[in-house]
Amino acid sequence: ELDETRRMRGQLEKEKKQFNEKRKQILAKAQADAESMKRSLRVEGEAIIKQLKAQFSETNKDKRQSAINAARKGISNVHIPESPVDDDRKSLTADAIKVGQAVYVTSLRSLGTVLAINGNRVNVDINGLTATVKVSELQSTTREEGNKLAREQKAAMPKTRKRMGGSAVQRQK
Repeated sequence: ELDETRRMRGQLEKEKKQFNEKRKQILAKAQADAESMKRSLRVEGEAIIKQLKAQFSETNKDKRQSAINAARKGISNVHIPESPVDDDRKSLTADAIKVGQAVYVTSLRSLGTVLAINGNRVNVDINGLTATVKVSELQSTTREEGNKLAREQKAAMPKTRKRMGGSAVQRQK
């Protein structure tokens, strides 16, 4: 009976080791895919910067530079966190995804907002950059993640200036 327990414990340890190895391989592949996608996003971002440079005239140098800097900032904000996979997330189907929905992109390990759905491909806004990913790479977000993404997007929106109304002559009275 003791030998049987030891044998089962050894077998369990072996299976656990195999499972962890498989998990590491999957995570390494996902990380490599994310790095590849990050590189392609950078290339796409640099292409956008080139277009911006071509569009603006020399007289609008400050405006052009600020647009270029904003695009570069969006590119540099793309990062791949080293966080483990969250088991609370559920895989999504094409039917369950809606435009404007907050989603988690597994290949990029980032939160994003769905911009458009094209069959099995979905355009997702991640930190101001658009990525096209497969539906199978999307998962639902937790409530906290969705709220965090909404707060970040709201903070990124330019604030409108309130006007006092009337002309300067009226205010002088």
